[in-house]
Amino acid sequence: MKTKYMHVALLLAATLLMFSCGAPKRTIQLLEYEDPDLFTEWIDGKYWVYKNDSSSVVGMAIYFDSDDYGDYYQINLFVMNLSDHAIIFDPGSVSARLAWGRNVDFRNAYTTEEYMDKIAKKQRRDNILYGISAGLNAAAAGYSTTYSNGYAYTTYNPSVSALAGMVTSNQLHAMNSSIEYDKKIKQVGYIKKNTIYPGEGLNGYMNIERKKPDAGVLCIEIPVEGKTYMFQWYIGKSDK
Repeated sequence: MKTKYMHVALLLAATLLMFSCGAPKRTIQLLEYEDPDLFTEWIDGKYWVYKNDSSSVVGMAIYFDSDDYGDYYQINLFVMNLSDHAIIFDPGSVSARLAWGRNVDFRNAYTTEEYMDKIAKKQRRDNILYGISAGLNAAAAGYSTTYSNGYAYTTYNPSVSALAGMVTSNQLHAMNSSIEYDKKIKQVGYIKKNTIYPGEGLNGYMNIERKKPDAGVLCIEIPVEGKTYMFQWYIGKSDK
């Protein structure tokens, strides 16, 4: 009997230790290589990497991000025009791929339109499920059951059902308003297609698809005015 209890105690201790340690943290590190056109700096806790030539300066920072709509590699982008003519920056041309071993998997770099569509689809699904649940609750709200002398009596009160329907309608309206507000917030700062005039710069962010496998070398390519600026990051795990 003591042996049985000892096994249970050891199992509980191992379980608690597993949960206290938690999963390994994800890390992102720039792959260092010799490049005279590359320079780095820290800004508000973010590690920025820049590449410059005679026509443009392109910089980026990257970190993990999650919201109600998924997990991402979020990148901050900076593009400055050093030429003597206007250039067009199109975030739809940004590409990303993750390589591990001999495998390569392309990851979607979401444009504003693609990301807003992703939000809308998720919210439509949530809204439909919530509407079905709220409708069923409202329909059942007018009924009450009492028990007497071994018998069950069910009665229906239309005023209670109507009140529940009004509450459900108000809840759905509030939810829809929240969705619209959320979409507006998500668009703030999300980088879009722009003309950049000589001596001017563009700054914003965009999300890159993050899924398993989630370790390897993440290569991000940013085309500007016919030239592709490539940044490579090592995605790994840390036991710290």
